[in-house]
Amino acid sequence: MNFMLERAGNTTFKKTRIIDDAVPCAIGEVSRALQSVPAGKLAIVADFAVGAAHGIDAVSRIAAALAADIYAAPFHVRGAVDPLDPSFRGQLPPTTKEINETLSRYHTMMLIGEKVDTFTYDGLCAIPSELQVIQIAPAASQLGFDYPCDIAVLGDIKATLDALATALGAPAASAGGRTVDVPTLEGPVTLTIPPGTSSHSKLRIKARGIERGNEKGDQFVVLKIIVPKSLDDEDKATIKKLQEKHPINPRADLSW
Repeated sequence: MNFMLERAGNTTFKKTRIIDDAVPCAIGEVSRALQSVPAGKLAIVADFAVGAAHGIDAVSRIAAALAADIYAAPFHVRGAVDPLDPSFRGQLPPTTKEINETLSRYHTMMLIGEKVDTFTYDGLCAIPSELQVIQIAPAASQLGFDYPCDIAVLGDIKATLDALATALGAPAASAGGRTVDVPTLEGPVTLTIPPGTSSHSKLRIKARGIERGNEKGDQFVVLKIIVPKSLDDEDKATIKKLQEKHPINPRADLSW
């Protein structure tokens, strides 16, 4: 008998309620540990879990509050950070020795997700022995996966980052802005669209364009804003209030 081909006698469906906003109760301890790091000595390393959890904005807010540098973990397969963030220092190098040299400049690394290591070991451990490691991950099996950590934080990525940003007094997310995944030649990146951006505006993604010789060009993204075709009375009233509060004459600078 091939049980894979047998017809099931009973099929049951259940509606599952997913609780995905669990935050560690001791988030204040994590906040204090990060605030005690000397200025300019905190590196935030984000892997693909940050992009998957839509936590990129929170990472930028935390970095701004702590004057931290942001790195993407090596070989991430989707957008892990905002490449236009002024705190972004690039993707960590591909070899363990180069990662060690990069992280040795810091006192503390906050790893968000599971991976920081690579498969290209070249004689030196990727994590300097004196580096303090704080890791945030959604599963206990991911904590300390590559290297032991000083503080291991178990919780939903986005909810934990949002709570941490609030505890740090980080600036609120920009009203009206949003992030979108943009395809590039080397895989998708997450791009932050500033508030108030108009249709047909161009945003630059550095070093994601065509490679010519030893240099990589930039990729430009042209925005297209799609306006809903059907608006109810409440929508129209909201738009009217915005027009009254922010009167704009787009032809004011034209000579005709």
